[in-house]
Amino acid sequence: LTWSWPTWSPDGEWVAGFAVESSDDRAGPVQVVAQRVDGAEEVLWFESTGSMPIYMQWHPDGSALAVLSQRGKELNLSVVSKARLGMARPVEAGVPLFFSWTPNGARLIVHASDGSGAQGRLVLRDPLGSAEDVVYELRPGSFCAPVFVGAEAIWCTPDDGGSLVYASNPEGTRGRPLVNRKGLLALAPAPKGGRLLAISNATRGEGSPYHGIDLVDLADGSLRSLTRMECLAFFWSPTGDWLLLAQVVSEENCLRWWKVPIDGSPPIDVGTFWPTRDVVFYLHFFDQYTTSHPLVSANGQHIVFAGYPA
Repeated sequence: LTWSWPTWSPDGEWVAGFAVESSDDRAGPVQVVAQRVDGAEEVLWFESTGSMPIYMQWHPDGSALAVLSQRGKELNLSVVSKARLGMARPVEAGVPLFFSWTPNGARLIVHASDGSGAQGRLVLRDPLGSAEDVVYELRPGSFCAPVFVGAEAIWCTPDDGGSLVYASNPEGTRGRPLVNRKGLLALAPAPKGGRLLAISNATRGEGSPYHGIDLVDLADGSLRSLTRMECLAFFWSPTGDWLLLAQVVSEENCLRWWKVPIDGSPPIDVGTFWPTRDVVFYLHFFDQYTTSHPLVSANGQHIVFAGYPA
């Protein structure tokens, strides 16, 4: 079996991933498999053919997995669960497609488009289909994955030629504006219990570097600049006292890790590396992956990634 995109369950007892059995002339169906970390149990949750696995995210209580896959040019989001092994319930389709579970796991907030270049949509959806959709009245702006900080949903809506970062209730009906930025925005909430939100914007849109990082205190709405460094991606440490930045080093054709403390201390050069293809993909869509596939170890002492020292 060839494994990809492993991710820890919320209780740390399981690791789920995609598995494919391949030979020299063919590849078998894609399996969604969960294994106990002690090796005592392995469960096949679902198996599909004709689609390419991209991403999965655990339900907050570990009872289900939201799975994103690609069939042809279309992205498909479905939910598989322990209670109904072998079954996948379709949730949404579109290009692009980003999502997040609500904190209680009752619904998914989905940011998707139909691939035609038309304005996308933000929908709060019950993956079991037992409750009606809540479609956000405000259109989504230029951003990727919606996130949650406590009970507040954080997303973006168009405003004055840019995008307004907005904090609202999960239904999007009551909220407050935070900050306006031009270009493509990325949102990264501090670890559980924190009230800080890291924000950056790529002024030239997708594929261009992000210009600096600002920290918004969601308790009082205050804003401060953390760094003006350009970066490809950024992540919180689990301890919440520093961020990890990935920066392109064009003259050496590689990437550099930077540790940036939030107390204003100087950034620390952690080292350069050549990433694998999967890591490049991860960094491109980091705002979706970072909450479920963290690169920094739980104690904040190590970075775990695939690549080669430069």
